[in-house]
Amino acid sequence: MPIPGSPFSAVAQFPQDPVDSRKVHCTGKGIISGRVDEESSFSINGSEGGPGILKCWMTGSSSDINVVTESLGNGMYKAVYMPTVAGTYLLHVTWSGDKVMGSPFSVKVGEKARAQAVTTKHTELLRTLIAGQRSRLVIDVKEAGTGELISRCVGPTTYAEVHIGDNQDGTYSLLINPTEVGRHTLEIKFGQEHIQGSPFIFHVNQPPDASKVHCFGSGLVHGIMSNFDGRFNCDTRGAGAGQLKIRVHGPKGSFNVKLTRSVENDRLINVKYNPTQTGEYKVSVQWSDVHVPGSPFRVWIVKDQDHLNTVNSKHPQDLRRLSEPNINAINA
Repeated sequence: MPIPGSPFSAVAQFPQDPVDSRKVHCTGKGIISGRVDEESSFSINGSEGGPGILKCWMTGSSSDINVVTESLGNGMYKAVYMPTVAGTYLLHVTWSGDKVMGSPFSVKVGEKARAQAVTTKHTELLRTLIAGQRSRLVIDVKEAGTGELISRCVGPTTYAEVHIGDNQDGTYSLLINPTEVGRHTLEIKFGQEHIQGSPFIFHVNQPPDASKVHCFGSGLVHGIMSNFDGRFNCDTRGAGAGQLKIRVHGPKGSFNVKLTRSVENDRLINVKYNPTQTGEYKVSVQWSDVHVPGSPFRVWIVKDQDHLNTVNSKHPQDLRRLSEPNINAINA
């Protein structure tokens, strides 16, 4: 028989996880810093905090900042804010009225990045970069507000190695280490915008190779004082980027040497010296501080043909230096 009042209705209740704000965690750059007129964000993980209610807001000495939250499901949230005034703010995050771990967070909001206020020192070094050698630029951001400094350097076929180091004085050191010869593009950005002069376009040269420098001409061959022609050529084609140094030391010491660049070929250097007395002359030719083949050249200047015959016998030379191409192109 049915029990009087049957059937009965009932509501079953299951136990819920307790609310615990200590198990709610915030992560992301937005709980540390932000920048004026730029969106900042952070994440809230409340999956272990029970069925709580999330609230976020920011307070500052001169203004407050609105924080917008979005549920991502499974107790996960995204929070976004956009400050309009620089300063230090307190970011409050509560879970059903209780502070979560770390709240309130101290957030430093910096001025909007001004990329055009960034200055670069030592950019002239870009004109003399050599493959395999590191060069350093100094980036000054002291007047540019707050922003992230990033850089990349693109070569003909690959990226060049770039490192940025904080000098802790409002400047950064930017080290470039290209490994290939050719056209390179260096981009430097601050707050996602190009700084003054960026992108920088430059050519990376091959390393200097003194063994590729060829010297030839009458000024390197024994001769007679009365008609001696102290001119010779230094052909640096294929020798990479380098600096040519020439010293002539005679019986009474060193004296001036005239160097001019050939009009027809800027890698051909015309050299001239004017000896004033007979004797032995030592002609030193270096390319980036390394002697070129045959250097130092020892040249004897004598008073007549008999003495010249004697010198040629005692100190024979490779007379092919007189027959090298372009010898007639030497400028006076």
